Amino acid sequence: SHFLFFFYSISQEQGPYVQMGFDITNSLLGAAESNEQEIATADLRYYLEMPWSNHHVLALRTAGGWAFGDQQFSGTFRFGGPFGEGNMAGYSDRLFPLRGLPGITFAGDRVLMASAEYRLPLARVERGIGTWPIFLNDVNLVFFDDYGDSWYRNGKDHGAFFDNFFMGVGAELRGDFTIGYGL
Repeated sequence: SHFLFFFYSISQEQGPYVQMGFDITNSLLGAAESNEQEIATADLRYYLEMPWSNHHVLALRTAGGWAFGDQQFSGTFRFGGPFGEGNMAGYSDRLFPLRGLPGITFAGDRVLMASAEYRLPLARVERGIGTWPIFLNDVNLVFFDDYGDSWYRNGKDHGAFFDNFFMGVGAELRGDFTIGYGL
């Protein structure tokens, strides 16, 4: 997906972001017969710039994954962890973080999550420490609400599907740094 990013933006500020994937592990492609899976993932986001202030953004996200085929003992997807978005918190398309859980807490072959974030700029610092190769561009505040769960197939009743979902609510203080004169 492609989006416009302006110098003072704290993230994407308008429009959709869509990422979808499909992985095939099959014995015809060299995998063991006990490890054949088809894995579908999707990450759908929408960003709304708030009309009452520049660069205030409401970021909405829903993401999920579904594994078909052989069930893995340790699960196909990981769920949990304290990290939100960011370049230093890079993660796999099989990891679905839910802030509020102390670490990657759960696994399964199904996962579904949704989140909402209100992002606002606090300060445009644009300063470094002498000639050290570290530079703080800006500081942002984010209020978030994460909601989701992971489970193994046949692990949820359709009538009580959302009963065991987890919710994490909180705030993050984020900094945008340049390290090493270019990273």
